[in-house]
Amino acid sequence: MYSFLGLRDLTQIARTNSRLYSIAHSEKSPIRHRMQQRNSEVTIELVKSVVKPQEDHGYAFELYRIGIVSDIFECQVDENSEPNPTRTHFDNNFSVKCCDEHFDNPEKFKDELVASDYIEPHKCYKENFIVPRFEDTYFKCRNLEEALLHAKNHLIFLTNYYATVRKIKIIAEGGDSLLDSLVSIIESEDINVAPVSSAFFGAISIDSKAVFNSKLFSKGIEAITYEETSEVNKSCHEFIFPEQIRKARKFVKISDQDMKDEQLLLFDNAQHMDIVDRKISIQGIAKLIQKVYENKMNEPIKYQIHHSDGSGREEAKSIWDIMEFVSDGAIEYSEDESATLTNKSGQKFIVKLNYEPSSTEFRFSACSSN
Repeated sequence: MYSFLGLRDLTQIARTNSRLYSIAHSEKSPIRHRMQQRNSEVTIELVKSVVKPQEDHGYAFELYRIGIVSDIFECQVDENSEPNPTRTHFDNNFSVKCCDEHFDNPEKFKDELVASDYIEPHKCYKENFIVPRFEDTYFKCRNLEEALLHAKNHLIFLTNYYATVRKIKIIAEGGDSLLDSLVSIIESEDINVAPVSSAFFGAISIDSKAVFNSKLFSKGIEAITYEETSEVNKSCHEFIFPEQIRKARKFVKISDQDMKDEQLLLFDNAQHMDIVDRKISIQGIAKLIQKVYENKMNEPIKYQIHHSDGSGREEAKSIWDIMEFVSDGAIEYSEDESATLTNKSGQKFIVKLNYEPSSTEFRFSACSSN
């Protein structure tokens, strides 16, 4: 019975009484290894790429890859010794091949395993990953449905039976259907994952309500990167601004999303904010400086804004132009287009504005002075 229980259920039963505890921890117990202190940090990579017509194929086609990168930390504790943590790294990729002809060709993809040979995840672990290894492992799949099936089975085994997931990261690039599928799997299957700690979304369209209301983001997020990410069925440059992004705790990077000035002021917690956008105005940056001036900030902070076209260059003649809403007595100017700002809470920040007269770009930055 123990062999079919998830880690959390197994732990609870083993705590019931000394008899069950001894069974679970006996040297001859087949599930003794599962009672060790084994935690994991998992990165899920969802990548879609479009290949142009070439010699082997007279047509364009899509390639998909689902990567599950796991760092397993196991701490074996003996009665007469100190804890001895070990780390095992798994980098497993389920990749969809271009066509059946190349999939079946023994000269193609020689180093890749056939995913259907490892339909049972525990077999995969037993035969290939019981010894620590640090190279990537690829499983070739005939189609996306097969890749998703194996990735789902792998996640269920990894999170429910093999280790307790403490941290999870998501990288989704160019494959909106993959992200939708991941959210569906996590919501519908018995997968014990910790909330996402960081995420990268690039060149995809997403249903932000479905994604950010899933249990993956149930406790907010520490860091997020948005690059050319749009809402499903809307303009590719319409900025998605759910609460989880506004309240990201550590790092926010947003590129080419056509933000509005008022959106720049909505970030509540991020200590490091990096914005690349052509719509943010000098007035918007001045308002951000005003927010830093009037509020006690969660230090240390580092704000950077890279204006990616020339519409704001003529507005910003010097650093004085972004200090419009700050008391003169709170600013100490330097000759290098920088200034030291002391806010109403006594915190000090270095503010810089960099631009070339012949350029169509400018950069603004503000960071804690210590």
